[in-house]
Amino acid sequence: MALMEAVLEKIASLIVDGAAELLGVPGQLRFLRHELSSMHAALEDVDDMDNPDNVSKAWRYQLMELAYDTEACIDDFRRRIEGPHGGQGFKRGAGRLLRTLMARYQISGKIAEIKIRVQEVNDRHKRYRLDGCASRSAHVSIYPPRMTTLYAETSSLVGIDAPKEEVIRLLTEADAASLRELRVVSIVGFGGLGKTTLANEVYRDLSGSFTCKAIISVSQRPEMMSLLKSLFSKVSGQEADRFDDPKDLIDNLREYLQGKRYLIVVDDLWDGSAWKILKCALPDNHCGSRVLTTTRIESVASASCNGQWKFIYKIKPLDDYRSRRQLFLRTIFGPGYKCPESLEGLCEEILKNCGGMPLAIIIIASLLTSQPTKSIEQWKYVLDYLRHNMGLNLTLEGVIRILNLSYTHLPRPLQACLLYIGTYPEGHIIQRDDLVSRWVAEGFINGVGRWEATQVARRYLNELVKRNKIIQIQCGSYVVHDLVLDFILAKSKEENFLRVVRNI
Repeated sequence: MALMEAVLEKIASLIVDGAAELLGVPGQLRFLRHELSSMHAALEDVDDMDNPDNVSKAWRYQLMELAYDTEACIDDFRRRIEGPHGGQGFKRGAGRLLRTLMARYQISGKIAEIKIRVQEVNDRHKRYRLDGCASRSAHVSIYPPRMTTLYAETSSLVGIDAPKEEVIRLLTEADAASLRELRVVSIVGFGGLGKTTLANEVYRDLSGSFTCKAIISVSQRPEMMSLLKSLFSKVSGQEADRFDDPKDLIDNLREYLQGKRYLIVVDDLWDGSAWKILKCALPDNHCGSRVLTTTRIESVASASCNGQWKFIYKIKPLDDYRSRRQLFLRTIFGPGYKCPESLEGLCEEILKNCGGMPLAIIIIASLLTSQPTKSIEQWKYVLDYLRHNMGLNLTLEGVIRILNLSYTHLPRPLQACLLYIGTYPEGHIIQRDDLVSRWVAEGFINGVGRWEATQVARRYLNELVKRNKIIQIQCGSYVVHDLVLDFILAKSKEENFLRVVRNI
């Protein structure tokens, strides 16, 4: 939607400043502007649907292709016509005119071609359009921004004491013979249960007892050289850019860790091959060193623990009491978390459908918190959605559907900003100023000057933090939960917003 608005602004700018007269196509540009404006309004209706039909999805995809091509055409015209003049004078001016005549002719033809495509897409949509899809219940305002990181206040603490004690016991309890041996403990469970949060809490409690410590995130498609460099820099405090050879880097890591008691958290392992490489860099130096891994896959957990199942902790969903009283209600109603009597029954039913999964509970609670009022109708709407899509057995697919519900209730400018985060790789630490400047450059904040756009973009970022779409790890630095990133990439592909190409 932000892209369509940017294209409309560019067309209007061409018409206003007289550039269209140079092309000889002011009428074609006005036609495009009117048609795209009408399609933009219709597109808003599609975005309001909780479950748009396949015809609407296909039409949306085609329209986004048109918007991309139109924007590229206008940007190409601006670049070729308004580029460096190379000086002044009659000869230079005449030479520039001759050089741009062909460009004007070609771009005029492209605009005529786009006009035909707009008509075809519009006619096709009219032929196959299906009406009657349900739209989302309410528009959500993003003002005023709230500088809160609900993720840090809730899921990182709720229901974590007992699991933390158990993992710490697995890491530290030993007889005299095995106390000084290297030990690897693994936390295993599917996405959204809080493995990373649990590992971070354990690390926070134990790190003071170790000489060297580090947390590294592996991700689904790790770049092992970068990962090893990150590990070396964190444990040693030295730069690792001088290393070009993996073997040389691993040798230096082993040499540095010899004679030191270290604690390493290896987060988000996906396969045994990455662990085999990392294991080479972690010597058993008989100093009582410890490694804690997290993974969704039991076979990977077993491999990291050398098949010793007694060192594997299977993380469980939150129990009903903790889910209700400490996480869900506190997220919505604040520290006192007193639920109005009129919402008690709905609260219980919503929690049953969240299955004790922290990520699902947080997303639903954040969605309800964003509503201007705590109305029974809004809570019933969310409950009906959960019942229809999940039942009582929440699966990973169910969490993705909850994310989709939350996404459809985002204000439209925030939807584009959220999808753009898919340009960052998994596990990447996102810097606020970099992300904000990219949003502004992409035209996601329209109708204001650059300074005002930067302020608005920062408010957008604060709102995404409040809605738990992005996690603030420290001032100015953010990460995205891997499940949220999976959703962003899938949604971006579905809406023809972006596609990420990776070298495998």
